[in-house]
Amino acid sequence: MKIDTLPNLSRSVVLYRGFTDVMKLFAAIMVAMGHYSSHALDYVENPILRFFVMNGGSIGVAIFFFLSGYGLMMSEMKKHLGLFAFMKRRLMKVYLPVVFVSAIWGIVKWPNGSGFEHLPDYAYTVFIGFGDGILWFIRVILVMYLMFFIYTRIRTNRYWRMPALIAGTVAAYVLVLLWQADWCAISIPIFTLGIVVAEYNEFVYRIARSWRIMIWLLLVSALMGMLFMHFGNLYAHAWINYVVITAVVVLCAYRTIKVDVPDWVGGVSYDVYLTHNKVINYCLPIYGYIGLHHFIIGTVITATASYSLRKMLRIQ
Repeated sequence: MKIDTLPNLSRSVVLYRGFTDVMKLFAAIMVAMGHYSSHALDYVENPILRFFVMNGGSIGVAIFFFLSGYGLMMSEMKKHLGLFAFMKRRLMKVYLPVVFVSAIWGIVKWPNGSGFEHLPDYAYTVFIGFGDGILWFIRVILVMYLMFFIYTRIRTNRYWRMPALIAGTVAAYVLVLLWQADWCAISIPIFTLGIVVAEYNEFVYRIARSWRIMIWLLLVSALMGMLFMHFGNLYAHAWINYVVITAVVVLCAYRTIKVDVPDWVGGVSYDVYLTHNKVINYCLPIYGYIGLHHFIIGTVITATASYSLRKMLRIQ
């Protein structure tokens, strides 16, 4: 892996492909370690594991949200897609891998002696429920993709562009809040932030480079953080997420970061996310406590196999 960091002379905030691929893998590892730590802390008291339980999953999901919004907007600015093309090239890219992994895992976990009477529940688990509690993230992303598609129909009107984006974010937030839970919705505006960074990169650059504005943002963030931590730990997580993403944006405003990594780095990150909790759920009834090295080996094997199969079958 080769990393080049140079002063940002473009006067815009741009996240290059290699850098975002590394961020995706980092986010997937953070989420995986967060879920593993919640299991391991029942057996081993460790401050590092406690850190991952408190912040790993939350930060990892926030990075995924941000990069999803950023990547969608960058693709949209290169080529506008109609409804059918959007569903095929954008929506299915998120949905089909989940169905693929869940279907295979459903077969592996299929109970002995089960007959066809279980087929409806199995189909629901594979195609809608995804058979894994952590995949609430996918359901939220599908809502955000729908919001984004509606926004692309309006963004050509410069007067309605920003109001439509704000209204869409609020609508998605409320929908997820009612449909799932408050902790599923706290990072939805980070998806919108990714869209804003891509579409208004020069404006974001000026804000990120202005020390006066940044001081005000830090003061407001500190105040929000104190209020959030007073009212509940959930909002403290939200504050940490926004601070982390803001730090990434500010860094890219000052430095041009180019990372030379193979294409599979970005691709396999999704498989790490999709398979790691299934490794825990599969091994836990058999072995009880799962050692960290066993978890890492199991996740690497299953994620690599999943990515290789998806690539071979062109489910990506």
